[in-house]
Amino acid sequence: MKIEQIFLYGLFIIGLLTILYVLFADAIEGLDAGIFNPTSILSFLLFICASGFFLLKLTNWNEEVVIIVALVISAILTFLLYFFVLVPLSSAEVSTAYTDQSLQGLV
Repeated sequence: MKIEQIFLYGLFIIGLLTILYVLFADAIEGLDAGIFNPTSILSFLLFICASGFFLLKLTNWNEEVVIIVALVISAILTFLLYFFVLVPLSSAEVSTAYTDQSLQGLV
């Protein structure tokens, strides 16, 4: 099996797992453990497969070089995704609903 096929199959499988995780994330809340949460891991693997596949298609580089560059690209993109999207989302307020206690004393 060629490395290009592995990247393509990985892209489809990891993409499917990511969609399933988004749909069922509330059912498996206990898996979040800091930076190694399932979203980070799945995005890291997805970025590896996507960048590796595109680098193999668009360049004439050796397979080892493509894998190393794909790992670096994936690490950078996952870092940016985690610190600029996932961390602010996790610290955002969960609900904007009003309670009776929060409205007491207000006009």
